[in-house]
Amino acid sequence: MNVILSKSQLGWLLSVALVFPIIWLDTMYGVLSYVGLDFLRISLLYRTLLLLIGFYLAYTLTGPIPWVIKSFMLFWSLMLLVSTYPDGEILFTRDVNHMMRRIYPFCVLLICLSLLQKFGDKTELFLKGIAHFGLIFSIAMIFSLVTGIGNQSYGDYAFGVQSFYIGGNDVGLAALLSLCVLFANLYKKINFRNLISVGACILSVMLLGTKAGWAAGALITASFTFVIALFLRPKSKKQKFLKVGIIISVVSSISVASVYVTNNFDSFKFQFERASEILEGENPRARLVESANRHYDTYPQQIYLKGDGASFFEGVGREYYVIDNNKGSFDVYREIEQEWQDAVGHYGVPYATFLFSTHCFLILLTVILFFKWPTVDHFAFCLALFIYLGHGIMAGHAFVSGQPSHLVAVIYAITLYRLSILSKTDKNQLKPRVNGS
Repeated sequence: MNVILSKSQLGWLLSVALVFPIIWLDTMYGVLSYVGLDFLRISLLYRTLLLLIGFYLAYTLTGPIPWVIKSFMLFWSLMLLVSTYPDGEILFTRDVNHMMRRIYPFCVLLICLSLLQKFGDKTELFLKGIAHFGLIFSIAMIFSLVTGIGNQSYGDYAFGVQSFYIGGNDVGLAALLSLCVLFANLYKKINFRNLISVGACILSVMLLGTKAGWAAGALITASFTFVIALFLRPKSKKQKFLKVGIIISVVSSISVASVYVTNNFDSFKFQFERASEILEGENPRARLVESANRHYDTYPQQIYLKGDGASFFEGVGREYYVIDNNKGSFDVYREIEQEWQDAVGHYGVPYATFLFSTHCFLILLTVILFFKWPTVDHFAFCLALFIYLGHGIMAGHAFVSGQPSHLVAVIYAITLYRLSILSKTDKNQLKPRVNGS
């Protein structure tokens, strides 16, 4: 029996396949790793497939995003050649891995835009996919909290639940982006289901025990609590009750958390010490930056123009592990975990400027979208992208990570698509949609 899908059904299916599976695949890979089957890298296969599709579209379509991908490839190839000349030393696998990770969000962005152009407006479905990430993440985290099954973030010396996820910073940043969309959903439709979803995601982000998770989670919660308190106009008594309940819940949660942390201070001592150092102005990656600076001193000044490819970070690793940690005489690859520093070390300031300016331009377009079309979704986009960029600058795990970058690419796509709608639509015609989104 032949199954024939309509154009609308095919568009829905492809959109779901692009956004919804990522958290499931990462969770499944984490579970497989937990039981010793980490060689079954199903999430890597999925992302590799998206990269290949993105490359195909980049070389068969025209437009600014295909141009960005092709320019990125050309720039990377040129800088790889320059950075390894004349000695020819190259860690090809690591250099290719660097490029693939940084170009991944633009490939996902191009796929999203292609789906939107071919099948029409699927932006609400994309938003559900971003929110879905936070929901499944929350279920896994709370499961590990209740059962004790899963990994710890830091070990016995500090509080932190990582569940089955391999990179706490990576999945934590992605969950923060999802939390922004979950809060926007709560604003648009204030009910118990959305309230519980937001609460579960906040709890799960805090359970990770990362400094960024705590700080950004608090920032998102405070920002949306302010927006809800100031701008939300409930339409029924039930919604008025829920609005008051949200504000009371936030205040109560802060109070309960404060009491719990005070009574269990030893478990949180590590986080508070590191947070105190950062508030005093210390770089969160200070020791890695110092190691990199010592390694820079072994190069001529032109290192800042061309970098040294992945080989540079073997030297950083040697400085960090051998000199700082006295772990023996060996070479080990270690990035600085700050996006600007890592980009400069790889291929120099021009390359880093190109990478950052591309992301910053898309973030600027999102801000423009918010001011031209001020909805709670677009406010959530702006907040999410500023957190993404800030996390990348201060603590890495942004441009380099497939988890947050996938969600960010979807946000970029929605931004560009809705800006195209703005250019074709009278502003007064957008008012009904503003109230609905």
